[in-house]
Amino acid sequence: MVDQEKAAEFLASAGMYLACADGKVDPVEKEVLKSALLNLNAEPDKYLYFKDWDTHEKRMLAICSYFAKSDLFTKSFLFGLVSGVAICDGVLHENEKKSLYKTAELLELDEEVVDEILKMLLGYLS
Repeated sequence: MVDQEKAAEFLASAGMYLACADGKVDPVEKEVLKSALLNLNAEPDKYLYFKDWDTHEKRMLAICSYFAKSDLFTKSFLFGLVSGVAICDGVLHENEKKSLYKTAELLELDEEVVDEILKMLLGYLS
């Protein structure tokens, strides 16, 4: 079972990392993150506040390191959740794709698994 607080921390950290991939946070992406956090019974304002980029980066590295030790199902599930932020506008932009692969690398998730998850998610957009 996934610890919901840790999952919320991951979703917020990795989600904001993806949302910032193009240099700004799209309001739609932020709403998707808030909704996903609410689905985890988490308070979005608690998790989506980052003092500065360095603090955010440290939080992301720490939570990814924590989940890197998890089983494949847990990592794939969390990666799928956060991937939804990247494609919520109906397109997977190149900078978002790079950020997703970086997140997967931090999670120690194999590229083949990432490719399959993204293929499945992008298939829903077609």
